[in-house]
Amino acid sequence: MTDLRDDDPEHLAEMLEAAAAMVRHRSKRRTWIDQFRNDEVLVASAAALVAGVDPETIRRWCAATADTDRPLGYRVADLWLVDAFELLHQIEKRRDLHARRRVETELKAYWAERAQARRSQGLCLDVVTRREVEGA
Repeated sequence: MTDLRDDDPEHLAEMLEAAAAMVRHRSKRRTWIDQFRNDEVLVASAAALVAGVDPETIRRWCAATADTDRPLGYRVADLWLVDAFELLHQIEKRRDLHARRRVETELKAYWAERAQARRSQGLCLDVVTRREVEGA
């Protein structure tokens, strides 16, 4: 990137638009494989446990958002695969910020438990621990 010139708002606006385009392009390259590797995908029952709701509620939310720009999950055969970060968004949208923060805490604990279970079983996966300790 070039230097930021405070005296040229048009130049700054162009740079910000270019940066935003790069971020949008980069985010589109993420796949479900990336999310699996990073442990960012939950089955509906795990998502329900973390969110403190019934699994059927998660399935209904998935179905309701399936044809939107922000689907909560994807159905594979009879299994809903839930995007963990979209779950946080849905919790905040459907409940409130306090509920989202509670679910974030539960999600971090879930990731930590899964990482510990993998380590205790001697599983050596290249991205086993995800950023679960770092947080969402």
